[in-house]
Amino acid sequence: MFYIPEELQKLKQWTNTYVDSKTPFPKINMPDTWLSYDVAYDNVARGWKDYLGFIFNDTNIIGIDLDQGFDNDGFLSPMAVDIINRCNSFTEYSKHGRGVHIYIKGVLPLNGYNNESAGIEMYKSKRYFVVTGNCLIKKDINTNQEVIDYILDKYFKDNPKLNKHAIQSKTIYTPEMRYQDGKLHVVYPIIKQGCRNISLASLAGQLYVKGVDRLVIKSKLLEVNQQACKPPLDDNEIDIIVNSITGYRRENK
Repeated sequence: MFYIPEELQKLKQWTNTYVDSKTPFPKINMPDTWLSYDVAYDNVARGWKDYLGFIFNDTNIIGIDLDQGFDNDGFLSPMAVDIINRCNSFTEYSKHGRGVHIYIKGVLPLNGYNNESAGIEMYKSKRYFVVTGNCLIKKDINTNQEVIDYILDKYFKDNPKLNKHAIQSKTIYTPEMRYQDGKLHVVYPIIKQGCRNISLASLAGQLYVKGVDRLVIKSKLLEVNQQACKPPLDDNEIDIIVNSITGYRRENK
């Protein structure tokens, strides 16, 4: 059954994307060009675009992405059962059918969280979901801060924590300095899948508390992402990390 809550339809936070591309049109960083639901839907209905996309924009609507919501036998995973039952909110199948998207209302301290090893992501802004309208349960978007806090504590407990008023540097990932051929070289150790977000957030935090400009931090993270991350994160993920880190006041020392 195709269903999208009217609450989402009323927001001008829509985009489209193609089946073979992760890049949405309009882009996330161009809010003045975002579409109404009717226009985005019409683009798909006419065959001009392949998918609808909803852009999260810090409007208290939070998206939870469970990448592997179902096992190989088609049963919901224990994590999916836990989170879906607790949220009790509008939930749809993802476009590939193996995952689920949950929409719930509340507050997140950061723009986004990504626990790659567990296969769960959680976003309030700077990100979009491909919306299938293939409803699994519930037609309303529930408000439940207690559940959001539970998910953060249980599934993102080991992620870097940021103080609400100031950011502290957490040295989890640090470049190595090597002297070779009479010169000092900066070497970035390989970052394996499952450690990419936390390592790049660590590096961004170390640069930020030293007073480094936001654009310079982004440039450095893009460089390290390509050199060290196996495989590299999408550029959108780098934007999320940079925006999260630089969105807090530096600690005065």
